[in-house]
Amino acid sequence: AALGAAARAAGAVWIAFSDDRELADSYRDTLAIADGEYFDAAPLELPGGRQVGYVYGYQGRASWVLALIYDGVAAGRYRLELVTDAGEKLPLSELEVARGEGSTGATTPVDYERLTEVRLLDERGREIADSEL
Repeated sequence: AALGAAARAAGAVWIAFSDDRELADSYRDTLAIADGEYFDAAPLELPGGRQVGYVYGYQGRASWVLALIYDGVAAGRYRLELVTDAGEKLPLSELEVARGEGSTGATTPVDYERLTEVRLLDERGREIADSEL
């Protein structure tokens, strides 16, 4: 009886997590095609903690960062700066925000796994928002 109950429980778990297994398989297939290790995402926040967008990252043969602004940043020109685990500050790309929205992205000069932060800077170099990776 105990063996039968265990088998039914195992079957229920197998069925319940089938969508997760399919997603994981798709994720692994996508990474394999592009020689990747993982994707990452983190909120982009103003100093007070208000979220104004997202930062997406990819660790692979060519690592990259993509930033999306969707609200709360004044119209204007900005730039993204990366901060490494050694404290290096590396420019990434420029970004134009219009009607509260903007996006930019580029390959990174170092592996994504070495990055600790992405900063959104105004034209004068002042930090407007950041994302802790």
